[in-house]
Amino acid sequence: MRYRDPVLCLINPPHPYLVDPKAQAPLGLLYIAAAVRERGFEIKFVDLSDRHYSEMAQIDFPKADIYGITGTVLDRRSVHAVAAMVKMQHAEAAVVVGGPITLSRDMLDWMMIDSFVMGEGEETIFNVLEDWPHIKREYYGQRITDLDSLPLPARDLLGESLGGNVFAHRKSKFGDESTVISTSRGCPSACTFCASVNLWKRKIIYRSPESVAAEIRYVVDTYGVKQFRFSDDNVTASRARLFKLCDALRGMDIAWRASIRVKPNDPEVFTEMKAAGCFEVCFGTESADPDVLNALGKRIKPEDSERAMMNAKRAGLVVRILTMVGTPGMTERTVDLEMDFLTRNRENYDSVALTNFAPLPGTKVYDYPEACGCEILDHDIDHYNLCFYGPDGEANTWVNLVRPVAMTLERLTEDKSRLRKFVEDIGKVNRG
Repeated sequence: MRYRDPVLCLINPPHPYLVDPKAQAPLGLLYIAAAVRERGFEIKFVDLSDRHYSEMAQIDFPKADIYGITGTVLDRRSVHAVAAMVKMQHAEAAVVVGGPITLSRDMLDWMMIDSFVMGEGEETIFNVLEDWPHIKREYYGQRITDLDSLPLPARDLLGESLGGNVFAHRKSKFGDESTVISTSRGCPSACTFCASVNLWKRKIIYRSPESVAAEIRYVVDTYGVKQFRFSDDNVTASRARLFKLCDALRGMDIAWRASIRVKPNDPEVFTEMKAAGCFEVCFGTESADPDVLNALGKRIKPEDSERAMMNAKRAGLVVRILTMVGTPGMTERTVDLEMDFLTRNRENYDSVALTNFAPLPGTKVYDYPEACGCEILDHDIDHYNLCFYGPDGEANTWVNLVRPVAMTLERLTEDKSRLRKFVEDIGKVNRG
């Protein structure tokens, strides 16, 4: 029988690859913190997002019994650096890892990590707390079917600022401060490059529009923040639900951004979003080559992207498009198709976020590269760099992580460079 409840410290690790790490609030950790605090446990929080993993020796971690670290597989170095320093300073404490990185738990250093939580953590964390000091190696969370029942994220733990500007080229409507909000969890799609299918099993759970509106009113009234990034995988997955959400947000005098698919793309969708305060949409166009779109499992055509961009722009929205190069399905015609697409539609988008394709663990491309039409050249996650530009806006050095079967490495390298230069030359590159 233990004599006291354990103290939990949640840690957001360094994200040195982001232009503005503070703009990406750790919503998952804040939800867990709120749930734990509501039940009377002592909670501590450390946000290291704007630090570098090489600086961890300079951090004095607060004393706790359990340290929970979140991250994606791209944060592996940071997670290891944090875990190592926690163990050095608090040897008797337990280190628990959660978040998407658990899809790659075979890549974690178990000499410094004691346990992992797979799945949603707001309820599973109590199993960890109840087991302390004899926590298990593995915990698996069940899907939470009533998101409205969760307490609001503990944004007060973030300190003076909830987050930086979330809009392209730092355009904004209400200053530079923003925060992140989630209106649903999950995605019905099964893109070959995305791990969402393994995280959510293609099932989406929605919050009620009333719950979302109430959270936004609370943030505006409490913090004076009126700009939001919807972190949903796809806030437009259900057209009917989207319209109900827009009805609930109409007249609130806010500005928000969402990353969405290019379907549905009829004018009414974007007119409703604009009337509800939407300021910017980020479309996952990915490629203008039908062969690439098929290889990526996107279930769209280039014409769908064109229609979405045109109708969003006509509705008065800022349009950012997300494009990848070096993908499965790429051939010697792909970059020329992309440049023609960008030229033909240049009046219908404001910025292009170009990324270097990476075969992330937990995706179909990573597990079955041959079936997806590519060869993985490098499995060392520490070499993975999706970003063509660093936090300072300068061009990054990148490596070819996959080779499409129809491309030589020499031509692949040449075409990547050609497309990056083209996007720079048209003056619409998003270096964030």
